[in-house]
Amino acid sequence: MTTIPQFPTPVPNRGQAPDVFVPAADAFVAHLPLFVTAANALGAEVSADTLLTAQNALDAQAARDIAVGAANFVGDYTALRLYAIGESVVFNGMRFIKRSNAPAGTTPVNGLDWLLIAPAVEVQQFLVSGTWTKPVNARFVLVELWGAGGGGGAGRRGAVGSVRFGGYGGGGGGYRYRLYAAAGLPASAIVSIGAGGLGAVSTATDNTNGANGGNGGTTSFDTFLRAFGGGGGPGGDNNVALQGGGFGGAALSGANLNISAGAGGGGGFDGAGPSYNSAFGGARGGGYNGINQPLAGSASVYAGCGGGVGGGIDAGNVAYNGAAGGDPFNNTLNAVGFAGGGGAGGTNANGTAGGPFQGGGGGGPVAAGNVTRNGGAGGIASGGGGGAASTNGTNSGAGGNGGPGFARITTWG
Repeated sequence: MTTIPQFPTPVPNRGQAPDVFVPAADAFVAHLPLFVTAANALGAEVSADTLLTAQNALDAQAARDIAVGAANFVGDYTALRLYAIGESVVFNGMRFIKRSNAPAGTTPVNGLDWLLIAPAVEVQQFLVSGTWTKPVNARFVLVELWGAGGGGGAGRRGAVGSVRFGGYGGGGGGYRYRLYAAAGLPASAIVSIGAGGLGAVSTATDNTNGANGGNGGTTSFDTFLRAFGGGGGPGGDNNVALQGGGFGGAALSGANLNISAGAGGGGGFDGAGPSYNSAFGGARGGGYNGINQPLAGSASVYAGCGGGVGGGIDAGNVAYNGAAGGDPFNNTLNAVGFAGGGGAGGTNANGTAGGPFQGGGGGGPVAAGNVTRNGGAGGIASGGGGGAASTNGTNSGAGGNGGPGFARITTWG
């Protein structure tokens, strides 16, 4: 609590001699600003303390009201019913508790008969494009968007005794969010959900590299916000150079478009398997650190994960595992076999489809390369797995499709 500083002595008065009065008066005047400042601060503290005490009492009462209302919730309001004191209803998106013996048909309005105890929360989710309608009495709106995942690349088809890489995983779609005052939004808004990138088709010609997967589409909330899709995974080739998978969806600059500019996550040669170096940007698809080191897709904290790379075959005709898709709940390096994982057992198996927000697994070839093994589809907002390599005379594995975008819009009354 602020202390009021005492005035200096002696206090000036008219009966003092001039040589005493003048310095005392000067000291008194110099002290006045200190006194006024301290007095104002003390007054503010006293007022704040009084208000805090009152607010604590109101908060305690509100907590009791909410508890009673929660225990006696009877659903949506209807004018035909006589509500008892303590029963709570939802009306126009708001939660009210009855506080009087007012008759049936008394419309819930914050006052003597009804008490507003909690704003209702409404969540609308979109896996396909549609229209968002602003709820009545909306105050705040949180828009969250995920771009679609990129498709996985197809594996190379090549000769026995040559290096044949599998297709690379597609990148995850980016995540964007923004909180709006509801008054600044229209009564309805178009929500466009990005389509997942198509996985590349099998390679049907001898001694041919795999095709690239398609890019994931952009998800948007009318003209207010956009989340960008992940890149398609490159096709498998016979190049021993290190290469990463499809890039994750990253932010672009632009007014009111993106709240964060997170880049795509690491994957392939620029990330040792799955990594959490991507928060809002989509994670990169899996690539290679060498023919014998196929890498799982990267993970992302909020955005879509990358697809796993398809398995390859080295010059000695040794087949290597298809790698797992990225998983936000499992950061194991080069993992095979968990949800969205690579081909079971590492050989002669298609990649597993990823669950929601998990990348698809890469297909696993057989040593002879005479069986077609495809990449798994990506989960929501995540990249598809790459297709496995094959030997001439057999189609290589196709890439898995990227997962669709997603939108979640939460409204508080």
